[in-house]
Amino acid sequence: MTLDNFPRWYELAVLAPKAAAMAHRQQAIEAHVASIASQDQVLDLVGAAFWTDRAGNAAGLRAAVRARDPFFPLRGRAFELQVVAASGLIRLLEVPSRLSSLAALVSAGPLFAGVTPPFTDLKIAVASYLDAQPVAARAAAWGKSSDRFRETPQSLPGQAPTASQMEALSEESDVIWWLHHKPAREQDPIVLAAELASRTRFLPGLYRAREFLADALGRSRASAHADDLSSYSLPPLTAHIFSRVRADDANYFPVHSCLAQQLELSMLVSRVDIAEQAYRECLALLVIGGD
Repeated sequence: MTLDNFPRWYELAVLAPKAAAMAHRQQAIEAHVASIASQDQVLDLVGAAFWTDRAGNAAGLRAAVRARDPFFPLRGRAFELQVVAASGLIRLLEVPSRLSSLAALVSAGPLFAGVTPPFTDLKIAVASYLDAQPVAARAAAWGKSSDRFRETPQSLPGQAPTASQMEALSEESDVIWWLHHKPAREQDPIVLAAELASRTRFLPGLYRAREFLADALGRSRASAHADDLSSYSLPPLTAHIFSRVRADDANYFPVHSCLAQQLELSMLVSRVDIAEQAYRECLALLVIGGD
């Protein structure tokens, strides 16, 4: 999925846009994404892609786009800017990196909470990244393709292992030890998610994280109604991701998070779903806290 689809996305915000305007917008998005070098820029982009009512998220993006596209509006047209941000987020996810992994992990929160992105392709791009990159990152450590990595067991080469291979082996041994030695009484999905995240070496996470968490929970089919999530004792994670990064602006990230406001979902949410999302949030916090 590339910005070849940008004209289709842009038409959701602007009726019958001119080809020249779309070309300027697309070039500005490409240039802005290529210039992203910090966590703050990533978090701004994610915030602007999912919410139209947060001027703090959008101001930096609007200025960056306008610097390359002087015809972009100075103010207003919030949904147009959201479409531009979502397009930029998809472009960022096309090139795997630590920052693109952070973008995918943080984006998983509003998607899990039911926040509707400006177009479905963004949801698909985030899901695809979180599905494919855990395998690709470990395959790269072993110098294999993703298909070969899935099909063949990993073993040390005849020569001394590389640092990446040692990291992969260390991660594997840590996770196996955790699965077999975790306290049998521990059934809190958020605590288990945090423990597994602390043993993860590659972003955006383990490629069998959901299976590991289901095994750790033991009762993978058990469900909890959204109203019961407050019993998990730890405070909501997603709601605090941005406030922890921007301590001077508690409203930087809207409180639509997956674990805040009792989810406000009518469906049942499985404990494994909660654990998987908490695992992603813990990884995002580890990235934010470690860089």
